[in-house]
Amino acid sequence: MHISLACFSDEVQALDTIISCPHLRSQSSLPIELLLHIRLYLLVHITDHLIIRSYTALQRYESTLRQLLCAECLSYNQYVYGEDVWHWTEFTGACRCDEARRYLLASPADYTLSAFSNALSIPSLNPKRFVDRQEWLEHYLSCKSLRFTTNTLSAIHPHSQGVIWDLVATVLDEFRCRSIRKQARLSRRQSRAEESEVVLIVPAPDGPSQSESSESSYDDGWMTQVLLRRVERDLVLKHDYQPIEHSTHPSIPLAPSTPGHSSECLPCHSKFSRTSSRTARAIVLDLIVTIHTTFTTILCLPVSLATLLLTLICYYCKPQAFRTRISV
Repeated sequence: MHISLACFSDEVQALDTIISCPHLRSQSSLPIELLLHIRLYLLVHITDHLIIRSYTALQRYESTLRQLLCAECLSYNQYVYGEDVWHWTEFTGACRCDEARRYLLASPADYTLSAFSNALSIPSLNPKRFVDRQEWLEHYLSCKSLRFTTNTLSAIHPHSQGVIWDLVATVLDEFRCRSIRKQARLSRRQSRAEESEVVLIVPAPDGPSQSESSESSYDDGWMTQVLLRRVERDLVLKHDYQPIEHSTHPSIPLAPSTPGHSSECLPCHSKFSRTSSRTARAIVLDLIVTIHTTFTTILCLPVSLATLLLTLICYYCKPQAFRTRISV
């Protein structure tokens, strides 16, 4: 989804225009091969930037949900359900502990039904609006991709999760491919426990099926591999994007690695999750090791130079204290 959104960015679109229009390139410009290589790096950079923005927006959304609860209710949900706000099954909205406490501690002159009803009518977010992070991500990216879709598609899916998948279909259509997603969704608790959702990229059918001979079947299989490898190369599907966890990266094996996946499709993972704490700890440990190595080098270098200098002085000057008398 992020790659499809990056393909419609102004930078990639401008570079695609230069590559596809020969009259825009001067004779002193770079060859097309180098421009295509630059496009791959540009697409990866923009995709990484979009992923970081989505991750930041997700963190901000989860932080806003936690701020709907008071300290006691927040501690209760964290103790019972864990730190993940998406696992708080009984969390349906903002708590009214602070408003009720202020109402009970107010003076008798403030005991009015209107004041209490106004305190309870504070608008808040609905934690049950999205089932999981994947649904939130689809909605977030759909809002970002509305300006890239046609009026017809926007009218069909206004501000819904379907807009981003229309954009994905538009990008894959240029490669004569299409995506197949899992349509069945399990219950709320089971869907969170499931592993990343698999999206299959398959070649789009050219027309009605015909009687296949061995030669035509071989040609179709060869063309299928060409189309899939072109999608894998031009969309940089094997890049290790951050800050998504390694298990949620769009891993594209060249050969089928799981049963049920043939070589005629590319399995991609579209589940969106937070960066694991192990990754953060690994970064901190690497930083500590780097700092320790730097300081050790800085401190050991003068000592080593002083030792070398003292050795040279003792060798050439030969002080009396270092001389050994040999009695015959």
